[in-house]
Amino acid sequence: MELGVKIKKFREEKGIKQQVLANFLNIDQGKLSRIENGELTPAFELVDAIANYLKIPLNSFAPENLDLAQKITLRAEYEALYIENKSLKKTIENLQSYIDVLKNKN
Repeated sequence: MELGVKIKKFREEKGIKQQVLANFLNIDQGKLSRIENGELTPAFELVDAIANYLKIPLNSFAPENLDLAQKITLRAEYEALYIENKSLKKTIENLQSYIDVLKNKN
């Protein structure tokens, strides 16, 4: 099953309308529709946000035809990307706070 089809399947299973998920992701509904139809491939950060919103494991989006070793490797890569992404978000938040402090001093 393709990534977009899985996103649509999980979204519909949770009873979430496309517009609601698109609003959460800060994208227009048309873009989400194109993702679900396989016309666009979403960035990792978007897939991560979708998994978090739908409260499903990120590796739920992995292709079914992978063998066990590939699934383990993919899961490790997802986890590493998630940790890296979380770390970058924290760094950006810290930089923003520092910028705000500097603005307030001037």
